[in-house]
Order: sequence, then structure tokens, then C-alpha cells
Amino acid sequence: MPTIFKVQGPFKVFFSREPGGRTITDRDIQVFWEKNPELEDCCGCYVFGIRVGKGLIPTYVGKATKGFKKEVFDFHKLTRYQRTLAKYWRGTPILFFVVPSVKRGLPNRTHIAALEKFLIHTGQAANPGLLNIKGTKADEWGIAGVLRGGKGKAAHSALSFRRLMKLNGPGGGDSGSAVAAKLHGVATAPNASELPPASGEECDQTSGGNGEVPLNPVPQALPARGVDGSSREVL
Repeated sequence: MPTIFKVQGPFKVFFSREPGGRTITDRDIQVFWEKNPELEDCCGCYVFGIRVGKGLIPTYVGKATKGFKKEVFDFHKLTRYQRTLAKYWRGTPILFFVVPSVKRGLPNRTHIAALEKFLIHTGQAANPGLLNIKGTKADEWGIAGVLRGGKGKAAHSALSFRRLMKLNGPGGGDSGSAVAAKLHGVATAPNASELPPASGEECDQTSGGNGEVPLNPVPQALPARGVDGSSREVL
């Protein structure tokens, strides 16, 4: 039986400014979960990234099968987030969560692992500097004009083949997410902004929740809370 995942986010990740630069402290993590308690016990995948201007850049993909609160900010993950803050000295750190729509019972761990692999592959296509180590080896095959076929205009036969197989990804495509999702057999909601309002499902969150950052319009600055609880400006 297929697992349908829903995207939630982006959620702003709080940080503090210290003499050595920006950092995510224990207090910042505590504030994040205080603002998003409904996500604490959920399982699924998550993507940490940075929003610079109107652009969104993924920098790390992870999965959680014991609950997001127990795994998203553990030491290993924090090292990846700190590297992101060191590289992008301007921009807002964010988290997306991709959560299975289950009301009872345990989520399918096999499907969560498959989704993580898919998100790593597509995240690496969006950002070759993705900080994941495992699962980043690119597939060594492609179909010209359909998937990872290099640059250039797709032939008419390739376009027809994509329509036949319902592979409606970017043309000539290196790895369009719609194409890759079809080939990997992973079903995801299309976009956070395209999701219907939450209907009370477990782990769902209504649009514009406490920590959720709207994609449009993009503000010039966002407040971030430091260790002292004060409001700080994020450029």
C-alpha cells in the first residue's frame, strides 16, 4: 500500500549571534520545539536549508523514525547545520518536514528510507554541495531527453515517451523531481504552498503556524531569538 507524504514548512530555525559567527544553541532548539510541538513525535524526512533572498537552497537531508525532536538536532546533524551557517553568512536557516499521512499505527520505515534516498538525489541535483555523505552517489544511467540525458533539446520521440509514461519532468532533464519520483515510486505532495488546509490529521499543521515561514512575499528581514530571548534581525 503506498504511503502518501505531506510537506510541512518552511519553518524558521532560530539561531544566536556570537563572536565567532552565527550558531544554533540549546536555547534556540528549545524555542523551535516550543513553537512547533505538534512535530515533536512525528516521523518522516526533513530537509535543512537556507533562504537567501527569494531562493531556497537545500544543504542537508535526513530521516527520523524515532521522532523529529529526538533526531533532527542531534550532534551529527548540528555539525551540518553549523557548516551551512558558516558558508551562508546571510540568509535564514529553515527546515521542511515531509510527513506520512497516517492517523494510527507506525509509519512504514521502508518508505521513509526510500523517500530519504529520493530527496538526497534531488537535493544533490539542486545543490551539488549537499552535506550528506551516504546515498549521494548519482545513478550512472540516463535516457536522452527524459532523465539525466544531458543538455540539449529533447527529441520528439523523447517528449512523446515522457507523455506516454507520465514522466512530466523538466525537458532534457538532468533529474527533474517529478520524473525521479515516478521512477522511485515515491508519492509526495507537490508543494508546501499547494497543500490543502490541514484537516486535523495527526502531525498536520495549518498554514501560517507559529514557526512556519511564508514563501511569498519574502520579507527583507526576519526576527530571530537569541539565547537571551531577545528579538534579533536576520538579514
